[in-house]
Amino acid sequence: MQTFPGADTKAAVNPQTITPMAPGPGLGEDSTGPEARDFTELDEAQEAALQSLIEQYRGDKEGRSEVLDRIDSDFYGVEILPFLEEVINGDDEELSGQAIDMLAGNTSAQIIPVLEPALGSPVTENRLAAVRAVGQVRDDALVDFLGKVFENDDPDVRVSGFDALQDQPKERKLDIYDRALESSSDEVGVGAVGLLELESGRRSVDLLIEALDAPNPNVRDEAAFSLEFQFDRRFSDSGEARTWWSANRDRYDEDLMLKEPES
Repeated sequence: MQTFPGADTKAAVNPQTITPMAPGPGLGEDSTGPEARDFTELDEAQEAALQSLIEQYRGDKEGRSEVLDRIDSDFYGVEILPFLEEVINGDDEELSGQAIDMLAGNTSAQIIPVLEPALGSPVTENRLAAVRAVGQVRDDALVDFLGKVFENDDPDVRVSGFDALQDQPKERKLDIYDRALESSSDEVGVGAVGLLELESGRRSVDLLIEALDAPNPNVRDEAAFSLEFQFDRRFSDSGEARTWWSANRDRYDEDLMLKEPES
């Protein structure tokens, strides 16, 4: 293994014991999320037709699924959000799931407060669907939403939060990993450390150093292993790591590649 400038050669990594964490199910694996879609603008006639369909839904229990299909295909405007919130909060979990799926891939942050109640659904698939639905949202509100996902009482839902990041820009991913490191969940914190290692950037190192102070010992250990793997140096605590990184960070570019020495 290559030894980097400033590294402690006495604390070299044993490659048989330190292995970089690869993403697995529920940890940001390369999966295909919903395609991006946007609300369409409804004219007055369409708004009136939409309200007629909503009243039909409320009055006809037998044809509700078909009404949702019609709204989805012909009247997909922002005006549907209060109605979908009503359906998601209703007592029919199958219809709730259908309403959640109607928002899948929508790029607007306005869908987030509508989907939040679904995180408490008695049906796990509806919770998971709500997490999948936000994957195309381009807004910092996603950070707070996934922070709640990371604290969900269902472990499958907690780790599914990482799968919503496939199409997010790097900086927002890092913000979300930062939030994941605050989770009380062992698998979320450890998963965030593994994904930070794959990011290989200066800020990812900053976050790994912060993780050395995590309350969860498994997260602290994983962060120490990750830093050791990247820099061939075992840090005894976050203070030592910060001191070393402060002295050496300018030797690395944004991808943690050593810069060529100036002549």
